[in-house]
Amino acid sequence: MPPLITIRGATFDEVAPLFAELDVDLTRRYGPGEPVHVDRAQFDLPGGALLVAVELAPAAEDRATSLLGCVGVRHLPRPTGVDLVAGPIAELKRMYVRPAVRRRGLAKTLLTAAEATARELGYEHLWLETGLRQPAAVDLYRAAGYTPVARFG
Repeated sequence: MPPLITIRGATFDEVAPLFAELDVDLTRRYGPGEPVHVDRAQFDLPGGALLVAVELAPAAEDRATSLLGCVGVRHLPRPTGVDLVAGPIAELKRMYVRPAVRRRGLAKTLLTAAEATARELGYEHLWLETGLRQPAAVDLYRAAGYTPVARFG
């Protein structure tokens, strides 16, 4: 039987280990730099949310879970000079899927859940930043209909 995977809301403390793994991955790809500062309050309702992909244990008596990936949605103040869109903008942040479970469609599932969450929070646009040393991420976002914009972070 294939594993049962669900996407659900999460706390900052719950996703902190995944954020740490993401930081290691980004350092490997881009080299050392300033550490990423993440303000946990930005992911609090009503303006933000954190989601986690969880593999549920197959046995009903064993309620253990395994975290597979995460993504955050937070309010994005309108970048200077951005007159292209009207309405509130959210930012997709800290998208990460553990290496052992990549290439199974989990990132697409997390992205779809983040988009739905952004809509539920009242956002009309969802922006993100990614880098060229993350080609799988660039491909995912382009396939989902995202288009390049000038840097805003």
